[in-house]
Amino acid sequence: MKKRILFVDDDRNLLDAVRRKMRALGSEWEAVYLSDPAEALDAIKRLGPAALVTDWNMPGTDGIRLCRAVRDLNKDGESGYCYVILLTGETETEKIVEALENGADDFVSKPFDTRELVARIRAGARIVELENGLRATNKRLETLAFTDPLTGLFNRRKGMEVLENELARAQRKKGALSAIMADVDHFKSVNDSRGHRAGDEVLREIARRLRQTARKYDTLVRWGGEEVLVVCPDTGAGEVEAVAERLRRAIASRPVEIEGPPALEITASFGAATASDGDLAGVERLIERADEALYRAKNSGRNCVKTAPPDPRGA
Repeated sequence: MKKRILFVDDDRNLLDAVRRKMRALGSEWEAVYLSDPAEALDAIKRLGPAALVTDWNMPGTDGIRLCRAVRDLNKDGESGYCYVILLTGETETEKIVEALENGADDFVSKPFDTRELVARIRAGARIVELENGLRATNKRLETLAFTDPLTGLFNRRKGMEVLENELARAQRKKGALSAIMADVDHFKSVNDSRGHRAGDEVLREIARRLRQTARKYDTLVRWGGEEVLVVCPDTGAGEVEAVAERLRRAIASRPVEIEGPPALEITASFGAATASDGDLAGVERLIERADEALYRAKNSGRNCVKTAPPDPRGA
């Protein structure tokens, strides 16, 4: 994949001269040239360049503003790092410090030798490659830190974070938040009769079915052992039972195939609780109420859904 570089300068003659010399960068680069600084901000967002070479002083905008725009885009962690080189006639230390503090990585003084510019772009490309590699590694580490390795669902730590954030959002918007606690029925007997490998296969398959059935804005969490928590934003007491019932049916819909016959008939029990406006007592209480509803489902013959009544201790 080609690396993209964006040149911005209101001096068309300079751009033409740079265009002729940039063949020295090689075929791995795709160069875009803009003489209208007003188009630069949109181009940066649209193209996501690996490098930006821009004049400092231009009508309507300036290189410092473009530097800040690039760094604002980089903050989201989604776009790759962009190496920024300012072309400038400024020689005062204060100006150079200002540029570096606002996001510039390097500068080239005018008039400049194109060979120097090419060398600095290549040096910047090496830094970008290292920076993007570091970001990718950090993202993988973050995923590992918040993911249950067996099921691929979020782990309990991440689940608590999601719950707290969603409860805070529900409080701000005077909305509703529901939590569903699911527990695999007779899971201990699976481990005892077929072994822990079979138990692991069952949990992986249940996680897969839940992912296929859950709404795109629900969050699935392996809460512990054979328990799965489902965080349901913007879901009131009148909706959550139907959501849980769909999940229950997905698990019980067909036997779970594991190594060696026979396949296992697996079911799960579900308890659901809702925190709504005037009933937002906290994450721990919401989980406690979902657990109480789950306990009632277990005592009602399993493979069913029970919902918690409104919390008398709410608000």
